[in-house]
Amino acid sequence: ELRHFRKMGGRCLVPHTYPRNPQLARWVKRQRRQYKLLGEGKVSTMTPERAVLLEQVGFVWDSHEASWREKIAELRGYRA
Repeated sequence: ELRHFRKMGGRCLVPHTYPRNPQLARWVKRQRRQYKLLGEGKVSTMTPERAVLLEQVGFVWDSHEASWREKIAELRGYRA
């Protein structure tokens, strides 16, 4: 489903709430949470191998940072 989302939209930035596929939105949210736990050295279902697989398809770990960068790029394009 994530690959299909990327194919349709060109990226893996699944919104926190995604009415067209709420199951995908929940799954992505869980992956981000488990990745954060892994990074903090806490018990997590995320493994380094899973993280690499997700990164290979362009998974976005920090959706807030990605959105911010997109808006900055748009602003720079507007100013140019």
